[in-house]
Amino acid sequence: MRVQRQSETFQLKEGKSHISAKDRVIRILREKGYEVYPEGRIYAYVMITDEQGNKLDHINTNGEYKHPFDIIAYKKSEKSGLSIAYAIEIDGEIHKKKRIAQRDKRHEQILSLFFPDYYIKRIEKVDVISKHITDDNIIKSLGIV
Repeated sequence: MRVQRQSETFQLKEGKSHISAKDRVIRILREKGYEVYPEGRIYAYVMITDEQGNKLDHINTNGEYKHPFDIIAYKKSEKSGLSIAYAIEIDGEIHKKKRIAQRDKRHEQILSLFFPDYYIKRIEKVDVISKHITDDNIIKSLGIV
């Protein structure tokens, strides 16, 4: 395929800009003292179905739910010794499509139900890859402590 036409094909993998945005957020979180797991997966061993009884996306035949979030991050409080956990998604253009937005909302609902201690944070890719945006602004836009 000619290079000019590659951007017109359907991508199954992350694009370069998404990877760059994710790498920047990972670097920032590590500098702030977070333990970071890129493509961290959340597992729950339950059968989850929709209103019609159909098995949802990311459910294996044995009933295992797993969904990779762009970043899973933990930080232990120096004062209390307790940890705070974040599931972070970096959203691009595809997340504006209705089907993808519904899927994202469903994953947030599942995470909130089975793992209520996780904070779900979303950030637009363009708000991360822009060079004029500082690291502190990215942390503020994520609303991370």
